[in-house]
Amino acid sequence: MAGFGDNTEKNILEALFKQTAFSNPATLYISLHSADPTDSTATAISNEISGNGYARTSVSADANNATHTYWTAITAGSVSNAANIDMGTASGGSWNGGSAIQYFAIFDASTSGNLIASGQINSGTGVVVLDGTNLVFPANNLTLKLD
Repeated sequence: MAGFGDNTEKNILEALFKQTAFSNPATLYISLHSADPTDSTATAISNEISGNGYARTSVSADANNATHTYWTAITAGSVSNAANIDMGTASGGSWNGGSAIQYFAIFDASTSGNLIASGQINSGTGVVVLDGTNLVFPANNLTLKLD
């Protein structure tokens, strides 16, 4: 189930109903997952792929609501990447053992950290990253939606 992480949901509710300040990360980190990250940080970390040249990729948060350098304008409750996101090249073997990677997530740190949100890749069909393949998500390819 793609959506927002438990920590993000808690921060939003505290900001709305408890007047608690919510600190947004200036840098977001895109991760890839072998199974649904759910909304649990622990689950997301446990099923994040690893090895063979894989690492989370950093993407800046836009400076404000009028800037759309890295993320699209928010419309109909959804936002997508506004620019290509280069995840790097598999080296020394295929990512996820050559099986489709069906989920991505966004964290607030390059390793561990808090799960911000997650979503499906290519509507759940995923992407296969073989040894020597560079994975780039084109603009508007990774989308998060609030319902």
